[in-house]
Amino acid sequence: MPVTGAELKPFLEDDEVAVDRVLRRVQGFTDSLMTLNALRSTVDITGTPLEDLLADFLNDENLGWDFMYHLSRPTEPINDANFDLEDLGDFAHKMLGFKLYVFDEGGFCGIATLISHRLALTAWHVTVKDKQKERRTGLTVRTEEGHKTLRVLGVRFEMPCHDDQWDVGLQDGDILRAHPDVALLALEQPMTAYCELPANPPRWVTGRRKLCLSHRQDDNGRGITFVTGRATIDDPPRIQLEWEDGVTRPGSSGGSVFDTDLAFAGFHQGQLNGVSEIVPYATFAGIDAFLQAIAEDRAPPFIFSLTGRVDGHLIIGRQRYCHAIHDVASGAAPHLRGIWIKRMEIDQTTGLEFSYDLLCQVLAQNGQAAQVFRVELSLGMEDLLETLNERLHGGTPLMARPGAADDETSEGASDKDRARQLVDRLAKAAGATEDKPGWIYFDNPRGGLRKAAQQQLELLLAMILSDTRLRFVMAGGETYSVPGPKAENASALTAPGVMVDYIGQFDREDVRYTLEAINRSLGLGLKVDAVNNVLDQALHGVESQGTVYRSSEVKTVSENLRRFLADKLPPEGASAP
Repeated sequence: MPVTGAELKPFLEDDEVAVDRVLRRVQGFTDSLMTLNALRSTVDITGTPLEDLLADFLNDENLGWDFMYHLSRPTEPINDANFDLEDLGDFAHKMLGFKLYVFDEGGFCGIATLISHRLALTAWHVTVKDKQKERRTGLTVRTEEGHKTLRVLGVRFEMPCHDDQWDVGLQDGDILRAHPDVALLALEQPMTAYCELPANPPRWVTGRRKLCLSHRQDDNGRGITFVTGRATIDDPPRIQLEWEDGVTRPGSSGGSVFDTDLAFAGFHQGQLNGVSEIVPYATFAGIDAFLQAIAEDRAPPFIFSLTGRVDGHLIIGRQRYCHAIHDVASGAAPHLRGIWIKRMEIDQTTGLEFSYDLLCQVLAQNGQAAQVFRVELSLGMEDLLETLNERLHGGTPLMARPGAADDETSEGASDKDRARQLVDRLAKAAGATEDKPGWIYFDNPRGGLRKAAQQQLELLLAMILSDTRLRFVMAGGETYSVPGPKAENASALTAPGVMVDYIGQFDREDVRYTLEAINRSLGLGLKVDAVNNVLDQALHGVESQGTVYRSSEVKTVSENLRRFLADKLPPEGASAP
């Protein structure tokens, strides 16, 4: 619909600020935003009246109808609620931890928000190339803090937008509810600083309200802007953004929106149909599959001490080990069959000593207690397989079956058959199933093993690798051979294999991880500056080797943490609830 200068002139004379606000709004995402000031600068050069320049621009961009529609609507006052500056400052620091930038092989795609250990919320259309719905390849996310890049393993939950939203937009509430344009990205490794979604979605009322938008403000993705959203209450509500106090750039889709209480209110969906809109949290908050995915990922995958108390042995630098066990228990790591704990400092036993207890504790908090069979390896073992069988059954000898006995075939084939039988007996004794596997924990063989016992150990590990009912932990044994594919991250395994967990050194972020786990588990409510202060004090004076600390310093750092947290613990004690 063409518009004329004569139609625009009364509006310019009455309220230029309102005209400029609507002009910005109807342009949506653009790197070359046209404003009234920009048009006014050419009036003296061309001699053309401002209203005619504005009309020409709107007609050239086919924006006349949208402009007149929004300009003719009455502008309600913004509600009185505003942001508390102290709360906002702490919130901005937290956002550095949970705000993520999404990339594919071609570059920047959008914004995501970490809402659990390994799930990031974004707009579904960020995950596809265009309306043809072809999934983007090579998806990664980058953290704001530390600029760490993590692979996206897949989309854990998704509800695509409707096809019409790519072009003409939608107003039908039933269609919007069924196609909310939401996705959860599954990341390759866990993080702690996630955004807590409110138990109940913030209520919207018809009218205009202040919002805080996490978006892309420059080429590096940084940005936080205060905007005004105008809600039209339907079911679900429709919220469009007014840009009189901020403009985002392409790539801001998926950016979270927070209300003046700093509660998550939805996310930005500005790319589609050229209109800056919010997908309200109320649209998808009650979807069972969405809630289940988050609940499963928020189950505690890491414990900060074996006792659940700050005065216990604090665990620092073992989050990959804990998460790997948790992933097996939750079914998130189907290819992980074993964990090999290898020491970076071979003379140290720190980390090995309590790895068994740590395994039991993590399994217990996942509802799988008493499913661990501990194996103490020693130099005196002649027949490792029979020794383990005696401990398990106490009398039923482990004999090779007909056709595989020593006098019928090679000794290796006989041991292979006996190892297979032992694995079956171990699985049955533990009541292990594919859904709830049993664990075999091998202690570090002090003094080594005889050659025959070492060969039997390798056979036994190979049998466990091929059995879906069992998993193993090999603590130490760095000079031995553990069969199967190896990876330093459980998510990298594409076939039954082993995660190698290197221990012996830790860094500042490992200590922060433990401190954040204490803060969250005990409900201390420590703000970012308090966490950083405790972290600085805990590491002050501790000797480092570049950016890492030796395992022997764990005790000192743990004592420092306990001392500096003492006055921040709840009155009833230092235990997790």
